[in-house]
Amino acid sequence: MSQSPTIYKVTRRVMTELGANIPVQMDDKLFLLDPNQNPFTLMTTQVPKRKVGDDTYLWHDDEIVPEQSTLTAASAAIAAAATGTWNVVAGTRFAPWDIVKNMATGSWGQVTAVSTNALTVDAHVAILASTSTDDVIQKIGNSMEEGGGIPTAFSTLHTERSNNIQHFYSPVRFTEMAKNADDYFGDFGADYIRTHAKVLKQHARWIEWAFLFNGAPGAHLPDTGITTPADLANNLGISMGLEYFIETYAPVDNVKTEEDLTKAEFFNWLEPNFEFGSDQKTLYASPKLHAALMEWHLGQIRFEPSKAKQTLGLNFAEITLPFGPSSIKLVNHRMLKARGGSAYNYAFLVDHSDEKIKYVYFNKMDTRVQRDLVKDGTTDAQVDCVKTSCGTQFRLAECHGMLKFKTFSS
Repeated sequence: MSQSPTIYKVTRRVMTELGANIPVQMDDKLFLLDPNQNPFTLMTTQVPKRKVGDDTYLWHDDEIVPEQSTLTAASAAIAAAATGTWNVVAGTRFAPWDIVKNMATGSWGQVTAVSTNALTVDAHVAILASTSTDDVIQKIGNSMEEGGGIPTAFSTLHTERSNNIQHFYSPVRFTEMAKNADDYFGDFGADYIRTHAKVLKQHARWIEWAFLFNGAPGAHLPDTGITTPADLANNLGISMGLEYFIETYAPVDNVKTEEDLTKAEFFNWLEPNFEFGSDQKTLYASPKLHAALMEWHLGQIRFEPSKAKQTLGLNFAEITLPFGPSSIKLVNHRMLKARGGSAYNYAFLVDHSDEKIKYVYFNKMDTRVQRDLVKDGTTDAQVDCVKTSCGTQFRLAECHGMLKFKTFSS
């Protein structure tokens, strides 16, 4: 017996007869993150990258000879034409014939001898007593007698920094059918292409996180309990983070932590950061700091996309500072915002001049995409991987600074 079809004696409609034939309507646009997600890594690649052929690499750094110290004990008054003693934290920074001044009392004298951390000071004019144990003693040059000999020479050994290449892997896994399937985003294989684009952006964010917040560099052994994939007992490289570099090597005045940041505290932090290095630096900061700058009446801050080929699409703003002919280029860095009620907002002031910040990669192993890595015949899946083998190179910590805060006020 033949099966009778369902018969409609109406105008053919989408809601009935055509319902099973109309595909689900969906927007074919799939948006990904914008290019402002990893600005620090992007800027480090604008200077010539460094290429290395070892998983551990070195570079030389240098420091100026410090010209000041602080008292470790109160100092008595010294009468004119008499001598006395100033005990300081670091006596090796001074030598006979130096003119030294207590920046708190205003008194000055001339060093006649240095014994470890005790300075013998000749009072050409009367020197006031100091009851403080942290007055700054500043060397303000020396004064030599006519026809005299050559005074003590000061120099420093270069500093050798060590770092490690870090391997970043971001896989993409598709069955052969999934890779070639029709989908809503375009022709066959469009989802595969878009997944690669998405993974590349996530990969860039991982590198950005590492470059900013990694701890001390090192080559470690992985945990033998790792099974996916299996631990092979090879060295695990961790590259140096900018936060670690600044906290470890920068002067204490270049690093500030505030629960509630004020305008005065912000400028007090900026000023010592411009004592050395370029007068134009880049401030990578959380959105909250830019809100503070506007509330502090530093002007309407307007971010505009860069037109330079190397940084196309990256948004910048710029403000002028009172520390000589100096300015900072502002980068609104969303990854630096506080994440949680007890967390801090971050800001990094970075001097990119003279290759002080550099991106380092292993020979032929900068960011690349390797396709179809697994070819053992056990599956029809295609396994691709975005890989980067890279590290950081930071120099002259005196030229950089870091600020952390939770809230701000006037």
